[in-house]
Amino acid sequence: MWSLKTAAVEDGGPAVYVGTFKSDGFVIVNNFNLGRYWTSMGPQMTLFAPGAIFRKKNMAVLIELVGQNTFKTETPVISFLEKPIYKTRSHKHRSKHTQLNHHFRHHHKHN
Repeated sequence: MWSLKTAAVEDGGPAVYVGTFKSDGFVIVNNFNLGRYWTSMGPQMTLFAPGAIFRKKNMAVLIELVGQNTFKTETPVISFLEKPIYKTRSHKHRSKHTQLNHHFRHHHKHN
């Protein structure tokens, strides 16, 4: 599976967590639940990590909800970013929604 590693945070300021994982699950840092990630669906691809939860040595726990032995051949990577990353699918949904509304209006005008 994967091993726990500790990381030091120098300034103790807020950070954004991002990871590259195959499914969905939860991330816990120093007994603080950062939240759920869902790689394939989004929209949230990053999790906010408040500076107050960090110590000199930190422990991150990833709870994978789907699949087993996800990290059989890979090691998970945790990075801290300045800005969050979002995965948007609004164009796909918006176009379908617009087409449905257009069809609905057109159909009801003639009946």
